[in-house]
Amino acid sequence: MSLSAESVIAASNAWSWGPDNAMRVETDEYLLIRNPDYFDQALQLDRFSPAGQVEDAVAAVLDRAREFGLPDLYWFARRGGPAAVTELLRARGAKATVTLAVVPEPGEDTK
Repeated sequence: MSLSAESVIAASNAWSWGPDNAMRVETDEYLLIRNPDYFDQALQLDRFSPAGQVEDAVAAVLDRAREFGLPDLYWFARRGGPAAVTELLRARGAKATVTLAVVPEPGEDTK
């Protein structure tokens, strides 16, 4: 069985997990998960698909995240998401902590 890169990316982007006792804040544009205190990543954004202006949607997520009073938000910027997100977050002082390759970028050598 052969899988296309597009189907693997779509499945990866659709996947989300959080413990049963996590608090989930879900809108049409994002999924924010407040994990229990014993998690290293207490607050994480699992899904982000803005319908309008990316800048406004990023600001809305960050405003909502601040309400939890935690020092960090782990934002999973998934492939196929809005390109502006990475730069908007970096402009606010964010830094990449982990990069995962689900499938190679077009033209990327995998050997």
